[in-house]
Amino acid sequence: MSRNYYQLLHVAETADLQTIKKAFHRLSKVLHPDTTLLPANEAANEFHQVCEAYEKLSDPISRKKYDNTLKESRLGNDCYSNTINVRSNFSSNEVANDGNRRPLSGGELLSLFLLGIAVCISLLLGIIFAVLDERDLYVAPSWLNPSPSILDKSLYPNRNATSAPLNQHSLPAFESWLVSLGAKKSSDNPCVWEWIITQWSAEIIMKQDELIVIWNEGDTKSQFSFPYGLPRQDIEAALKHGP
Repeated sequence: MSRNYYQLLHVAETADLQTIKKAFHRLSKVLHPDTTLLPANEAANEFHQVCEAYEKLSDPISRKKYDNTLKESRLGNDCYSNTINVRSNFSSNEVANDGNRRPLSGGELLSLFLLGIAVCISLLLGIIFAVLDERDLYVAPSWLNPSPSILDKSLYPNRNATSAPLNQHSLPAFESWLVSLGAKKSSDNPCVWEWIITQWSAEIIMKQDELIVIWNEGDTKSQFSFPYGLPRQDIEAALKHGP
């Protein structure tokens, strides 16, 4: 670490000008080539630094500027040291606490208990409203039932296939129903079905949110859409009725 000008002259930072002059003259004699015990190069370098320090500190204006610079440098070093200490303490605490979880406080245990009660109450209310509304407590996804049967009778004892909405049908069951109506799947698009009867023909298109039906009767075309939430029997009746 380099020495400041006061350290080079071996004086305190509060030393007056007379003390600084005496220190300079004493060091000049010590570092003189004829009297010094140091190697010539080292003595010359030391003497050059002493002269630079004396030149700076002997002038009041230069000394004041140097003192301000010295204070700012020390403040910066102190802030850096404090930052390093904080980081070091934080890292030490992390290592000490790694794998040693503190026990939950009383407030945290109470919060978890209240959260569990809220979840149980929500589930209970959902079951009560489903029973009062006569809804099924369990609805099987269509991909769990790949068979062409429309509905699982054990899951829906009070509902038959025709009264169930289309969105409760599996895809094989849905296509089986269209086949029973006499429709044929298009070879170009599996989502398009063609239905031809004596009086008119229809194009049935399975969209993501609804069923589109386009009737062709001579030169007249008409289109209608059916939401998948409608019962199958209502959609079938509308299809058979035609345009």
